[in-house]
Amino acid sequence: IILDDEVFFLREKFISGELAYLIDSTDSLPQLKEVIDETDVGVSPLPSGAAGPASPLASLDVIAFNRAAAPAKIQAGLRLAEFLTNASQQQKLVLEETGHIPVNRTVTIRPRLSEAGSAMAKQGATSIAIPLDYVDAFNQIRRVGDEAYLQALEGDSDSIEAAIYLFHEAGQSYYPRIYAIHVF
Repeated sequence: IILDDEVFFLREKFISGELAYLIDSTDSLPQLKEVIDETDVGVSPLPSGAAGPASPLASLDVIAFNRAAAPAKIQAGLRLAEFLTNASQQQKLVLEETGHIPVNRTVTIRPRLSEAGSAMAKQGATSIAIPLDYVDAFNQIRRVGDEAYLQALEGDSDSIEAAIYLFHEAGQSYYPRIYAIHVF
């Protein structure tokens, strides 16, 4: 196991065959399939636990509309958005292996059509989107979480201490006026 927060370093180790698995963004899947035989790259959804299926956090590409645009242009944009997010187009997006998880939760992909696409659609159905207003706070929490996770895995910190620290930092990122977190 190699623990590092340098994704590019880990990706290179994976590509060269030095790592058996890589935890990375779905965005990297097309790049990986360009340099590694497609049969040697797989995707698996996060496992379920006692509380049910995993609900990973997902960042989104957005379709934005300008309020100053003419109503006819906004209506045309809305029709385009409806088209791009319908089940058929979302399924096509996944099958083209663009690395995007479908935002339409009704999309299913049969594993025989695409094992990676099937896994990504299943994961997408349980993912939680980060609201745009909280992206900066989320990125800060992710940085702190990555550091706390590495410290716990390397034995530099107890996992409970790491979780409490992350919980505290999350509170500071989302609610800066919270000064103390009490653990019972």
